[in-house]
Amino acid sequence: MGIINIHRILDEVRLLGCSDLHFTNAIAPVVRLNGTLRTMRSQYPEMDEEEILDIINQMTNDAQQSSINNHHDTDFSFQTKSGYRHRVNVYFQKGKPAIAIRLLRNDIPTLEDLGLPPILADFAMRPRGLVLVTGPTGSGKSTTLAGMIDFVNLNKSAHIITVEDPIEYVHDHKRCMVNQREIGDDVPDFALALRAALREDPD
Repeated sequence: MGIINIHRILDEVRLLGCSDLHFTNAIAPVVRLNGTLRTMRSQYPEMDEEEILDIINQMTNDAQQSSINNHHDTDFSFQTKSGYRHRVNVYFQKGKPAIAIRLLRNDIPTLEDLGLPPILADFAMRPRGLVLVTGPTGSGKSTTLAGMIDFVNLNKSAHIITVEDPIEYVHDHKRCMVNQREIGDDVPDFALALRAALREDPD
């Protein structure tokens, strides 16, 4: 095993309140804390390609390894031994691997927790239509959608099907049956997942 245990460092940066953790060649691990990037050079040395590959191996299965080898880019979710979930992107830069990890909350915040207007609850409960949730990276799109899904899950009997790349928030079956499909693990791509959803008795 390499110098960094991915489970340990993720738990460490979570305790610090960081939102993201990065590994790239020739620099110590980098975290984003309160919107600002900071290196962890006082705790860890500069990373090299072999150490980054070791971290990737700690997090990935055979299918994910194949995607990295074939495309030099892949997204997946990763859960530490402590039970926390993360969204991971492995990519290449200057011919060498790099990793961007977003730390996710285990609890699903309510729409009220997020300070969102009540009209979003109304949108979520409508039986049909198209709602677009847009915004820049880190603005809360995934969290907003999770809050809307959870609102429906608590207030309506329905079959919810999500298609995600990767799954970020895990929804329990409450009043709804919630089936979450992850691109790569559960279905090859979004187009096939959406076609299949029509045959899965969705609401």
